[in-house]
Amino acid sequence: MRGFRRLLMPALLSVLTLVAYAGDDEPRVPDAWVEEALEAADDHALELEKVLAHFATADDLRKLVAARFLVANMAGHGYVLTEFRSAEEEAIEFDPLAYETYKEARAALEAIEKERGELHVARERIVEDLKTIQADYLIRHVNEAFAAWEACPDAQRVGFDAFLNYVLPYRGSQEPLDFWIGPLRDRYGGLWAELDGDVGAIRKHLSRDVHKRVRFNERYYMHPTDQGFKEMVVSGQGRCEDITNMMTFCNVFIAITQVTSHQQLTFRMNE
Repeated sequence: MRGFRRLLMPALLSVLTLVAYAGDDEPRVPDAWVEEALEAADDHALELEKVLAHFATADDLRKLVAARFLVANMAGHGYVLTEFRSAEEEAIEFDPLAYETYKEARAALEAIEKERGELHVARERIVEDLKTIQADYLIRHVNEAFAAWEACPDAQRVGFDAFLNYVLPYRGSQEPLDFWIGPLRDRYGGLWAELDGDVGAIRKHLSRDVHKRVRFNERYYMHPTDQGFKEMVVSGQGRCEDITNMMTFCNVFIAITQVTSHQQLTFRMNE
């Protein structure tokens, strides 16, 4: 199955084996992939077609390739909401974040289980990107991703194929969609100049800043629905998966110069 995923292997798989290339050495996304995605989007295809039409007249046609790339690889991704259920699969209302401490939340859950039996976490529903994502969101994200990439000095900037895989993806996992790259570009876009392009120093700065902004709180392990970017900014806390997502977003500012722990699109060869 195709999907956004973080890079866990030490080296980038050759994009040449994954994306069709035209004679000018620019990556191309096969029409069949885009058409399949639009068909799966059903009535929402019109929203995705707005994005493609918008970039079809862009000064930089690489943005059209980028938009096609996202649409073609969008199937199967979305915001997953979870809930607690009984052994009979009945939804049980429980909000661990309503309690001040993990100990209090754990005690409350155990009280419910004493009455209802052992509970488990299950998927409530998925808000599919193909059927809900808005044109304005995608257009804005593509433009901001290009702005972040192009702000990197030419000599250090990764190529377009790596950009597609490691800078462009808009999602970290199964969190609610938020516009994050613009606010983070405002916050971190000046690091290249401030730290003289020292990738190691930039990485350390990002890691320190993320762990200050989103602190670990074990109550969130009882809240298995991933937080979105805005939720993390407001709450200032989360579980490891939330913190990893925030680091994934911030790592765009490393990925523009070298491939590192950032999300990647898994192509059809991995289906």
